[in-house]
Amino acid sequence: MTATEGGASRRGGDMIWSRGDLETYIEEHGIVPFFRCGAGWRTIEDMTPADIWFVKGVEGPWDWKGPIAMSGKAAYGKFILRTMAAFVRKDLFWHLMNYRRSKYQMTPDMQEILRTIEANESLLSTEVRDMCGYGKAESRVEMLFSDRPAKKGFDGIINKLQYGTYIVVEDFEYKHDKKGRPYGWGIARYTTPEIKYAGEIEKPRISPEESLRYIVEEVVRTTEGVTEEEIRRCLS
Repeated sequence: MTATEGGASRRGGDMIWSRGDLETYIEEHGIVPFFRCGAGWRTIEDMTPADIWFVKGVEGPWDWKGPIAMSGKAAYGKFILRTMAAFVRKDLFWHLMNYRRSKYQMTPDMQEILRTIEANESLLSTEVRDMCGYGKAESRVEMLFSDRPAKKGFDGIINKLQYGTYIVVEDFEYKHDKKGRPYGWGIARYTTPEIKYAGEIEKPRISPEESLRYIVEEVVRTTEGVTEEEIRRCLS
């Protein structure tokens, strides 16, 4: 079994050496931020050995995040501190939806993008951008004289939709060179939780604040080094 195959056992405590390690850690801890977020919360960045952290030709967390999101075991998106990515175990995601959707209402721009994604079931970020009129002008002259100049603020709106739990990342798709090798950072494909988890969503029968309390208690219980105050700050 290679270092990137699912199911490999962890080495060195909580260090993450494989996709299987990461999936196990998410299952055990519920919410796992991708990058450091200024709290005692251990992140994928903290736990990934330098040998596989953005090393050319070596698979690492950046390669695993798409398959894990596709598996449906955990939702992936910018769920932490409004702009930071994290995995959220599926059962906790229902509670996060219950809390966030009660607090963060959609603007007309958010509604337009959400309706477009819903109508197509899933779309690449580039497709959403173009279909909703956020395409980048090819030149300054075009930007000045176009009858329909491109709208601004796309990235911020997409982030708000993720933070509000209205959309999640379904996968990442890559461009390929002439030899068929993928390259670049990968383009996010978005869908909604209702589409991705059709028939599975179990809305908690408790108040939004009780859902937040449940999430905080679960993360503090399973993750050393974090406090209730830190988790609330990251999730509120």
